[in-house]
Amino acid sequence: IVDRRRGDASPLKPYLDAMPATFHTPLFYTPAELEGLQGTNLHAAVTRQRQQLGVVLEREVQPAAKTLFAALRHAPPMPLEDDAPAHKKGRRSWFGFGQRSERVKGGPVTMEEFQWAYAAFWSRAMPLPIGPDPLAPMVECIFPGIDFANHSGSRPNARVSVAGLSGVAAKDGPGEPRVELVCEAQWMPAPGAEVLISYGEKANEELLFIYGFVERNNPHDVLVLHPPWVQKAAAAAAAAAAATATTSSKKRKINPPASQTERAERVAAELEEEVRRSRVTLCRIRGLPNQVVLPAAPPARQLAALSREVVGTLEVWGFTPQALEAELFAELGGTLGSAAEKEAEAAAMAAEASSRASAAASRASETDRPSSIARASTSGSAAPSTRRGSASTAAL
Repeated sequence: IVDRRRGDASPLKPYLDAMPATFHTPLFYTPAELEGLQGTNLHAAVTRQRQQLGVVLEREVQPAAKTLFAALRHAPPMPLEDDAPAHKKGRRSWFGFGQRSERVKGGPVTMEEFQWAYAAFWSRAMPLPIGPDPLAPMVECIFPGIDFANHSGSRPNARVSVAGLSGVAAKDGPGEPRVELVCEAQWMPAPGAEVLISYGEKANEELLFIYGFVERNNPHDVLVLHPPWVQKAAAAAAAAAAATATTSSKKRKINPPASQTERAERVAAELEEEVRRSRVTLCRIRGLPNQVVLPAAPPARQLAALSREVVGTLEVWGFTPQALEAELFAELGGTLGSAAEKEAEAAAMAAEASSRASAAASRASETDRPSSIARASTSGSAAPSTRRGSASTAAL
């Protein structure tokens, strides 16, 4: 954003001039174009994205840009030493900050500027490891030059490689980390052919969302299905919001009594909502996912090629209300029945244990009570009976 405003004074001008002036991601779709995404993951994702970008622009980007613009106006020049290495001089002058005081044109960052910068970064960024540890996190970076390579999910003829992460000098160059565009012998493009890399194993929805294109015959494409009631709920929410906006713009009037048709529609909506909740409940009981991921092309074995979870979810979505009620009753009845049986069994075992304990305590009491014969006996002959009674009580 800063360097676009600097215009000819920016050292990045040749690079910025080569970048697209506009992008074709759904972030820039018109309302009519966005309507074509209804019922897909992208519609909800783009709606959330636009809302979040508005918040980020207001709370973070505009305050940060204001501070940066002020710093550029008042920062003193920071010339490098004459003996500084050439590559360091080039790096410092790459962005040109601190070379001289300057004034960046314009006021606060606009949404158009922010959306362009957002799309420019994420449509060209690549992951870069920050150290030799393969488990270390990666950061997204733009590699000027390499970022102009287009994508091929099936037949890339080049790949991006990071070398020198260990800091040890390699045979073919210095040990400083560097990013390389490598063409293997079996992938070598012909003279004049386009260099293609892979952006990753991404479905067309993801490619369109991030980069603004889809790939014909994408080997990694999938079809993500949401429950049929999700789209209905979104449409109902939009209609309710429109009705609320219309009502608020007019004077409130006392609603007349509902007609028979309106009451019937209300009852039908309540029944539909109850059916929806029943489907969600049945999916939760059976541990089924709330969305289905299918291969983009129908598998040769049809349903037999799909997982048990996918088939089970599709069945729940397609049950008639009568079949849904029967399945739910069977699941809940079996669950409650099992619980009742276990509870009855536990109660019976507890009663039996209590009965045995009472009988054992009674016998122990009789053994410990001195009889007329025991009173006539010596203390030594009575001792074993007492010990046996104590042992029985302890065992109990």
